[in-house]
Amino acid sequence: MKKIIRYVCYGILLVVFVYACGYMVIPKLLTIGKHSNHNVYVSLGFHVNMYHSYRIDTNDEAGFGKDIRVIRKIIEVLDEKNKKGIPVKGVWDFENLFTLEEILPQYAPDIIANIKRRVKEHGDEIILMSYNNGLVSAMTQDECMYSVKYAISNPRRSGVKDIFKDYSPFVRPQEMMATSGNYELYKQLGLQGIVLYYSGIPFDAFRVFVDELSLEEAHNPLMYHNKNTHEKMMVIPAYNQLQPISIHRLLCAIVLFVEHKSIRVHALLML
Repeated sequence: MKKIIRYVCYGILLVVFVYACGYMVIPKLLTIGKHSNHNVYVSLGFHVNMYHSYRIDTNDEAGFGKDIRVIRKIIEVLDEKNKKGIPVKGVWDFENLFTLEEILPQYAPDIIANIKRRVKEHGDEIILMSYNNGLVSAMTQDECMYSVKYAISNPRRSGVKDIFKDYSPFVRPQEMMATSGNYELYKQLGLQGIVLYYSGIPFDAFRVFVDELSLEEAHNPLMYHNKNTHEKMMVIPAYNQLQPISIHRLLCAIVLFVEHKSIRVHALLML
């Protein structure tokens, strides 16, 4: 019995060793002494939405208090890195009606103030979401136009332009879901691109609707073209931090492919 246990332990150690060599050590060894003029850009996307169907509307861990705690910590970490000379910045999208208009002004106005500060001092970027947490792929044309327009600016002054003054002309739709017809409306409203998950998660992904992308295509902006509606728009593939494969391994793989010129241009990993 003791021999069996010992052999099992040896087997586990062997698996760990092979894993470490195959996924951590060998890829790094292959890049030693190599130089590339290409860069791998990591975009840290933060989705700020405090209206949840599965939590109650209270300022505690059972409600949006958890969101407030996490966002404050994110800002704290970003500030710490900047103080150390690391030029990290975030890309923020907001649900406007419940989050920017009601919850944050009452319970955490410091979050709005600090993100405004980071936009000004560190170049954090603001992009759009849905004004009222609505699912744009299920909206009529008028509803979609209203949602995007009010996300930019509205009479209650809760639009991203009202609060942060500057915003980038990109949208991360609610649950990262979009459908044909949305893209033309976005372009009519001055938006240049849309962020959609290309992640191996069971929902809100366009991965299952297109042919498999190459590593280069999956980590660079793409051009969406609908032959039926004649819509064209830039799509930025994004990745969920809970991706089944670790972000560290994914980043190492991208660096390796850049070094070996399998990726011929710069690479973008948007989270």
